[in-house]
Amino acid sequence: SAVVWMDRISAIKEMQSQSIEAFNAAITERSAGVLGQLEVITARTAWPIISQLSDHFFAERTAFIAEAAHVVPPIGAQGLNLSLGDIEALLDLAKAAPAQIGEADMLKRYHQARRPIAQSRVLGVGALNRASKAEGPIAAKARALGLDAIHRITPLRRQLMQLGLGIR
Repeated sequence: SAVVWMDRISAIKEMQSQSIEAFNAAITERSAGVLGQLEVITARTAWPIISQLSDHFFAERTAFIAEAAHVVPPIGAQGLNLSLGDIEALLDLAKAAPAQIGEADMLKRYHQARRPIAQSRVLGVGALNRASKAEGPIAAKARALGLDAIHRITPLRRQLMQLGLGIR
């Protein structure tokens, strides 16, 4: 599996400079040992975590899908879920009107169906990303309360999981 560690730039630079042994100990501690002893097996990399949303999900005879249309931080597999939804929407449109594949009307319908969904995910995941990086005792307490509520309240947990999967 892959672990994505989101932190301040200064902390990331510090972690990148550590020995592999020190880094392994730090990631295991940071994950509270939930996944057992973690160790790096590939090169460590760092990149900015961003959100992006294309104004249009199409151009002449071209549909933009996946990261050509939307980019979200790696929280809850939303990038993958959005990408699969894009493909499913295009497939449904193509099956419904095979003669219209690539025509402007079909591409506009695709845009109208997918962009609002992607926009809501970009905004929602962006808010989660900002909340996960917020510092201070109030932010830490709010995160802990939120995670506890998700864990304890089964209907809330199920609803969030369904939202994440794109099930309504």
